Amino acid sequence: GGEHGNKLVGAMESTRGILQLIFAYPIGSLSDRMSKVRLLKWNLVLWTIGLALLVLGIAGDILPLMFIGMGVWAPASQCWTSTAQVVVGESATPSERTKVLSRLTTLRLVAIASGPMLQGILLLISGKNHWGNSLLRVVILSGVVLWPGCLWLLRLKNLPPLEQTEGNAQSRCCSTFSQEDLDRPLLRIPLRWWLAVWIEILSFISLFGAGMTVKFFPLFFRIDYHFTPFEVCMLSFVYPLGIAGMVEICSRVSKHLGRFPTVVFFQFTGTACLWALCYIRPLAIVLPLFLL
Repeated sequence: GGEHGNKLVGAMESTRGILQLIFAYPIGSLSDRMSKVRLLKWNLVLWTIGLALLVLGIAGDILPLMFIGMGVWAPASQCWTSTAQVVVGESATPSERTKVLSRLTTLRLVAIASGPMLQGILLLISGKNHWGNSLLRVVILSGVVLWPGCLWLLRLKNLPPLEQTEGNAQSRCCSTFSQEDLDRPLLRIPLRWWLAVWIEILSFISLFGAGMTVKFFPLFFRIDYHFTPFEVCMLSFVYPLGIAGMVEICSRVSKHLGRFPTVVFFQFTGTACLWALCYIRPLAIVLPLFLL
């Protein structure tokens, strides 16, 4: 991207985000109408095609091919992220579902962190820790060697979800609102739908802001603080691990404060840290704020 790096990152991430938003509802509707395991197996083919196009685009420095690859890969990635989480949730008993999904999120973040760690090791082995396109292409494409691990998906069997018998009482007692309150109509619409819509609106606003900040942090540290490729990789390695740790912390805090107060507390804390990043310049303070 060179001097137009910010524009390129914004265009690529916008392509990914818009396509995932467009296909989110159709994918969810399709997963309700057919076997989720079968859908994931079919999706693996599309995901692989998108990945192959991205690899060819990056290796050959062909920008249009990168966007085409992203256009194929983005909805396939959305299908995997949403459907796989439902499959895992349905495979757990209701009393264990929250814990299982929390551990799934933690494991996914650890996996995300492993990529930058391996890339950092490659940079150290090569001894060429500088911003050069030829070297960085090799580092970026090195993760393709892990693709055969995706083939384990073909061994998944289509099993019916566990019946919602065990743990129903526990699930209700942990809810912030009673069943009667959730069913109470407000302007002829059940309260549960008002809550769902408002949560989604707030999530959309938060993610909209994250799209203008989080995706640009590597460029921010590279340009403003002159980070080397290895340092950016280590930053990208530690960042998901910090999120994974906070997932476990939030899960424990919610048992004492309740889910809703915990969400509000950490949402405002994260926003405060992001706001502070706009005004504080010393790296010794910026890094802890970024990781928080």
